[in-house]
Amino acid sequence: MSYSEKHTVTANAIIEFEWRELKLYAKFKGQRDYKAVEIENLTDENKKIANLELEIPVEINIEVDTEQFDKKIDTTVNQVNTLNDSIIGTAEAEEISIIENADRIATTVVSGFFSYIKSDISQQIAELQSSVDAKFVEMMKQKENALSKVEQMREDFQRITSRYTKIFSELDKELSNRIYALEADSLKLKKLLTEIVEYQKLNKSLATSTVTNREEALTQSKLYASKLKVDTYNFVTRAQGILASYKILGRSLDSILQSVQIDEPKQLLLPVIFREAQMNAEVSVMNSYVSAETPKSNATADFKATLEQHFTKAPPLLAPVSQIQRQQIERFFNEEIERSMEKQDEHSKRVLDKIFSLWENNNDFLTNLS
Repeated sequence: MSYSEKHTVTANAIIEFEWRELKLYAKFKGQRDYKAVEIENLTDENKKIANLELEIPVEINIEVDTEQFDKKIDTTVNQVNTLNDSIIGTAEAEEISIIENADRIATTVVSGFFSYIKSDISQQIAELQSSVDAKFVEMMKQKENALSKVEQMREDFQRITSRYTKIFSELDKELSNRIYALEADSLKLKKLLTEIVEYQKLNKSLATSTVTNREEALTQSKLYASKLKVDTYNFVTRAQGILASYKILGRSLDSILQSVQIDEPKQLLLPVIFREAQMNAEVSVMNSYVSAETPKSNATADFKATLEQHFTKAPPLLAPVSQIQRQQIERFFNEEIERSMEKQDEHSKRVLDKIFSLWENNNDFLTNLS
């Protein structure tokens, strides 16, 4: 490494002056010619010697060897980096130590808090346990006293009941004997008449029951036969409908399908319609799905997923109806109410008023967007 510096040197020197081509030049003693300094009032060419004090600018190039300095700088940088790493490691270790100490302190505080709460609760439990035990012993004694009183009352009740039952039984028996003694003739006549009437009833009921059982059996058999005929007729009608639909389907397939002969087995795909319906008195179609007209040969899994998604999809989207639709619904609603409410009694009027109040308070009219 090298650098240059400029210095200004002031020197007291003896200088000789000489003329060169009408220009005065100065020559330092023992040195090369230097740029002349023009001096006025010199009219001859004689050499003169004079003492002059001049400021001479000197440019000095100084080469400085900084290798040792650079080595020291590198050593210092390495030591500073080492010190920096040690400081960072010390800071990280201190931070880890602070975190560990904080966790340890927090764990100690939490465990101490819960230990204190546990000991406090255990102390309260111990204090209350004695009171509970004493109350429990007292309750057991009261239970024993109550059970003994219940048992004593049951025995007293049974004893009193048996005594009064015996008294009332004897009174009933005595009264019955006296009634029979006073009304013996009337009772005998009543018994005789009862036997005669019951005998006549029995004879009539026997004849009537025989005829009735026969008629009921005939009626039951006719009803069963009629029901069987109706079921058979319905079955035959349904079978005719199914056969007719099969015949129509066969005609449709014959009109659609082409008679082609193939030499080896081949898989063919046809468009189908899936329909979810509820069979009641009338067929009510709930949901339906029509496959693509030209299904792909490798779309079995996708078609199955699409079909499951279609039949398990969420309920249709709903939106509030417009004012025009509400007016149309209200007009139809009023017509139906007037047609249904033919009676003009008080109950019908109250029902009508209630229906109209519900209609006026209901603003949640939704329509299907799907």
